[in-house]
Amino acid sequence: MIEVINKCFPQQVKEWEPKLKEMIPSYGIKLVENPELLEEVHASTAQILGLNKN
Repeated sequence: MIEVINKCFPQQVKEWEPKLKEMIPSYGIKLVENPELLEEVHASTAQILGLNKN
């Protein structure tokens, strides 16, 4: 999806970047290089989707 946005709206992406980062905390960050953020995103996603084991 982000690739489509970048291809279709290359002039607007810089302007939209703050909102994209708000909606997608890992936007522009390689999670393989940031294990703390990966864990945070994984936990948040699991909670939102109701995948947490109880």
